[in-house]
Amino acid sequence: MFHLNDNLFFGRTSDDKVRIVKLKDGASGFPNLVGSSHPEAIFDIVTDFDALSSVFASLTKTGENGETWEAARKFFDS
Repeated sequence: MFHLNDNLFFGRTSDDKVRIVKLKDGASGFPNLVGSSHPEAIFDIVTDFDALSSVFASLTKTGENGETWEAARKFFDS
């Protein structure tokens, strides 16, 4: 999984979903991409790329609309 910062991790699952895990401060090790949640997880979310595309599109200068959502979705498909 990709470690962004402050024990926040992102990963793409084998079934094309996104797993986002936040571990407690001071937690050791990385969470596994598949399998059970890390014992020190504050949250462990699995979502799809349509939802994540909405998140990314909403962060653009123009905000989320059909064009920015489609651009984000195409990015994840590449």
